[in-house]
Amino acid sequence: MEFLEQTAKFTINITGRHSQATYMGTFRVKCLLSPLEEIAADKRYRDLLGSNSHLAQEHVRRQAFALSQLEQRVIEMPPFWENDIINGGHIQDDNVLLDILDLAVEAQEKYINAKAKELEERRNRLTNKIKKKKIEKQPELDAPEETVDLSDEVKLD
Repeated sequence: MEFLEQTAKFTINITGRHSQATYMGTFRVKCLLSPLEEIAADKRYRDLLGSNSHLAQEHVRRQAFALSQLEQRVIEMPPFWENDIINGGHIQDDNVLLDILDLAVEAQEKYINAKAKELEERRNRLTNKIKKKKIEKQPELDAPEETVDLSDEVKLD
């Protein structure tokens, strides 16, 4: 998996569980979704399931979730993934959808962990510099306490 800014690139080679077709290609996905993208994915999920979503079978819910998430996450895709209605929606093998979603979520987790590690390393370097007195701690300014008497200015009727 390769990372570039807030995206990840990965290549798949998956055999479909039902069709036995081989799906090969490279995807580029967003590592993070904005709140509006999350809302759009959730809305699409509900739209795919329809008004009686509580009656949908579990495997149908998983497929709708995968498709709605991948619609927001996938930036670049191989030709087999493209579809006029919803990209990936024509794939007959649910394991392909779910494997690609797993890779996209894995990319998100790796990205978040890498950013957390970078932040921790920066904090440690800064702490060490402070301990070695390479960075002087700024003295706090002593501001004189000032009290204001407003008793003459406020009149309650």
